[in-house]
Amino acid sequence: MIFEFPQLKGSYGIGITKRHLIDEGRKESHNPEAQRELMAFIWYPANVDKNSLAPYRQDEIEETKTTLKQMGYPEQDLNDIDKIYSHAVVNANLLTKNAPYPVILFSHGYLSGMPKMYTAACEEVASHGYIVVSIAHTYFTASVTFPGGRIIKPVAEKYTQTRFPEEDLKTWIEDVKFVLDSLNKMNNDKNDQFYKSFDLDRIGMFGHSLGGTVAFELCLNDQRIKAGINLDGFIWGDTKANDLNKPFLFMLAQGSVDHFEAMTDEEVASKYSVDIEQQKETRKNFEKIYKHLKQTDLIKSVVIPNINHFGFTDFLLLKELPIYKNNKNISDYIAIAGSADGYKTMNLINEYIVGFFDKYIKNISINEKE
Repeated sequence: MIFEFPQLKGSYGIGITKRHLIDEGRKESHNPEAQRELMAFIWYPANVDKNSLAPYRQDEIEETKTTLKQMGYPEQDLNDIDKIYSHAVVNANLLTKNAPYPVILFSHGYLSGMPKMYTAACEEVASHGYIVVSIAHTYFTASVTFPGGRIIKPVAEKYTQTRFPEEDLKTWIEDVKFVLDSLNKMNNDKNDQFYKSFDLDRIGMFGHSLGGTVAFELCLNDQRIKAGINLDGFIWGDTKANDLNKPFLFMLAQGSVDHFEAMTDEEVASKYSVDIEQQKETRKNFEKIYKHLKQTDLIKSVVIPNINHFGFTDFLLLKELPIYKNNKNISDYIAIAGSADGYKTMNLINEYIVGFFDKYIKNISINEKE
């Protein structure tokens, strides 16, 4: 029996492709001999049936099985992985008749995140007539594979640091700006698949965890991005919340809010092994932002019930698979994603995301759509 991702609510069938991008203007801080390089995953309206079935993360299935086996998952349960289907067809032909399409950028979570973990959200947004560009931040994503099979993972020291390095945030911001520049080049290249397909006057951005922080910072500082969404991300540094004059949505997990409200800074720092001073700074920033929320109609917030921090990823759906239900002693996806119904809640999250971008990027209100 197959496990299918939620049916797409938009009117478009979708494709997915990826691009290897090299920033000739930046050296790689983790490898000074090399230039900064990224992989971008692009979901787009395509000439395919709206709910085509495609094996989920099909280029990573064998690697995933190997990893799960090493973790101790029973070999007889690994066949579950072959039966997961999403909807984006690899390298499908772009639907050009309605181009150019508004562009939505996406940025994953810090270290444990990777673009394909957000397939359900990116597919749904693309099905509504957007091109979604998800960036794998090299050395800060769980794993990224480059052409030829070269794999880069974070350096081990990143997982044991107690204070978040703000230079990492700056690197991610520069990554996004470089990808935007790259999209402009593709848009003007007659030999490129996406020639004249990006509407670069209508760009939005969303991200999870640190990726949400990046979306916030870029809405503050890059005029190309018109609106943004932060999925359960903290705000680092001395953020000037009062300077944000663009539509922005904070979408928070109930589990994160409950922890934040119930625990002191000292308790948070102790439980998650983080720097106490940075934790105090984080709380101060959030209080500043929420004070600003009350003074503007542009910045909004919503709390998604019964999910935890990783409830914004595909884990919210995958926790329903027998392989994870039967092996909670190895990794409990309910503990990290939350107890909410996977399909119902993923649809709710996606409705908020699409509704926000339809209003502020496409300038289509809910009433106009109806």
